[in-house]
Amino acid sequence: MEKLDPYDRTLAYVYLQDDRMLNEELLREGLAKVVVFEPNKKYLEQFKTIEKSNRRKNWYVECKSR
Repeated sequence: MEKLDPYDRTLAYVYLQDDRMLNEELLREGLAKVVVFEPNKKYLEQFKTIEKSNRRKNWYVECKSR
């Protein structure tokens, strides 16, 4: 797993004290978007499924810079 993306941002799977994954919770709340930086694809399908589910529920929020 790569620890940094091409822009030197930290890449991590973050687990909460109750063993939930923060990455998944952010996707469920519509506060994150799936972005892949090879070779970090361990949870890709899982994350895409959550993201897709939120789009159907209209919970997905996308912010675009100008």
